[in-house]
Amino acid sequence: MCFPRGFSRRSIRIRYGRLIAVVSLIFAWIGFLSETASGEVPEELGAQASGATVVLPTAGGRTSWGLPSATNVISYWYGSGYHTAFVMAPNASTGATIARNTLEYTHTSRWQIGSNFADIYLNKSNAAEPTRNGDGALEVYGVFREKLGLNELTGTHAFKFGPVRNVAAEIGANLMTKNSTYGPAERSVYLGPNIQFKVPRAYLSTGFHARKEWNKQEITGKTENYTWNFNIEPNWIIPFTVGKVHFEYGGIADFNTPKGIDSFGSHTVSEFMTRNWVTVDIGALLFHQPGMLTTNAGFRYWHNEFGKPAANPGGEEMAPMFGVSFRIRGGESRKGI
Repeated sequence: MCFPRGFSRRSIRIRYGRLIAVVSLIFAWIGFLSETASGEVPEELGAQASGATVVLPTAGGRTSWGLPSATNVISYWYGSGYHTAFVMAPNASTGATIARNTLEYTHTSRWQIGSNFADIYLNKSNAAEPTRNGDGALEVYGVFREKLGLNELTGTHAFKFGPVRNVAAEIGANLMTKNSTYGPAERSVYLGPNIQFKVPRAYLSTGFHARKEWNKQEITGKTENYTWNFNIEPNWIIPFTVGKVHFEYGGIADFNTPKGIDSFGSHTVSEFMTRNWVTVDIGALLFHQPGMLTTNAGFRYWHNEFGKPAANPGGEEMAPMFGVSFRIRGGESRKGI
């Protein structure tokens, strides 16, 4: 196929991915503003995002349910369009297209003045992202967040005003190890406020973080000690029903400012990632167990992956993904704040 001058299959795919990302964000905001029914999705369903991988919210759940104070979810995901910066296709100057199988464990819970979030991924790539032995790389990635609600800490409603439901002090960490030839091992911390918005029959929160990352890579054997940078993480969930079938449209967006110079002596750049998905509540439809079992489909778009310019091989990604989640309920059922 012939493309106009200045265009290629890759550039068209990237432009298409950016368009989808922007449109999805617009539709998310339209959904928030147009919904007039009462009720809010409890905080336990809030998604999280990290700079290197994305953590999905616990799937399932409708705003009218009482939810357990603690929830655990086991998920399986598959995607065949992933990229990693500087992982090259064989005998080519382009980034490799990587298939990954993912097993995920997600925990969310609340206590008297805050909430806990932990998400652990086990990612197995195919041989397109090899180890030194040529096998597909294995990655373990953990994301941990703790929120302390300022309304709860002060015993007042001082932080419930206008469109704001609460403000939380958030602290978190990301931990990662991977046995690829690059061999990254991220250690990062997140500190800052998280604003939880009043959204009718939906969930929206945004974290504003100071972020500090340490990493390493096997090629040079150097440890990377990045400078503090600024991170913004909005995430949302919009439940809706078609006939008797319950759906959720969820997503996250993640923006990081430049974090300094990497181990190759190159300046990092700002990075943007968004992940969007739709879940179908199979548990309610087939087993009369709302939220127990969901099927999930979505995509991830990532620009300037890991702070590497998108012009580099693997620096831009548009990856569809599919999965299934099983919710293990626990704790006493109750509605969110």
